[in-house]
Amino acid sequence: MEHGLSAFFPSSRIITIGGGKGGVGKSTVAAGIAIQLAELKKQVILVDADLGGANLHLCMGIRYPERSLSDFISGAIPDIHNVVINTPVPLVRLISGASGIYGLTNPSFSHKHNMLSGFKKLNADYIIVDVGAGSDENNIDFFSLAENGIIVVTNEPTSIENAYGFLKNSLLRKLVRLFTADQTVCGIIKNFSNPKKSGFNRIEHLIEKVRAVNPRYGKMADEIHLRYHPRLVVNMVKNADDVGVEASFKKIAKKYLNIDMVYVGYVVYDHAVEKCIKNIQPISHYRESDAYACLRAIAKNISVLETQEHNGE
Repeated sequence: MEHGLSAFFPSSRIITIGGGKGGVGKSTVAAGIAIQLAELKKQVILVDADLGGANLHLCMGIRYPERSLSDFISGAIPDIHNVVINTPVPLVRLISGASGIYGLTNPSFSHKHNMLSGFKKLNADYIIVDVGAGSDENNIDFFSLAENGIIVVTNEPTSIENAYGFLKNSLLRKLVRLFTADQTVCGIIKNFSNPKKSGFNRIEHLIEKVRAVNPRYGKMADEIHLRYHPRLVVNMVKNADDVGVEASFKKIAKKYLNIDMVYVGYVVYDHAVEKCIKNIQPISHYRESDAYACLRAIAKNISVLETQEHNGE
């Protein structure tokens, strides 16, 4: 039975944050959730896994990180623990993203293996992984560090479309990993990503085709699919229509993928966030802001969900 890559983290709770496109505010949401979990007296390690545009350190008020993932990947710092740096926020530490290494946006198997095996050694109450934008295999693999990651979306057609693609590919990646040894089944699963090629666009059709190859495979696919409940955050909310993205996105996910997403909250569009980005400050500098209050509510919802999952509820 497939358990994702979260088996690498026996004692820490992993929160991965992804999305279909850049510009939706993943990093600010990741940093904000980390800060709010620290307010709940939890130890947090933020990991910037955006291999193409690392910026999480800026969201934490750090202009020039003294160490980064680049040092670990290059071998300059072989122990992942020595790459972790403190941030201005108590209880929040950071692994700054890699930069300056040619070809790292498409890492080799050994590079990715080193990152994943390095992350498994980290120890904190929560490890929050900020995943790069886009639905390529590397981003999906990092997103799958958690059983049920968070997808960030805004009320823009491109954001919604790309977030759906990200959600779909994250599910397909779980299934492909489950059936790696059977190329026929893997081919069926990969074809599902292109409805024009496969001739079907609903997950139940895919599982029926897998079941036709082997009834046991169909049951296994069902088990993986039915326990997949990624979380949803709507960002940059300006009005009621923006909040309504939650219901419409969940409806699409249910209709085509039969996935019941879990909505954990929204973050309002707030000039305080713009000030943080411009001044390279963490959102905790604006504790009275509406965005800070939204992030507090999201962190509390996540804490409850993670505790329930940890206890097997």
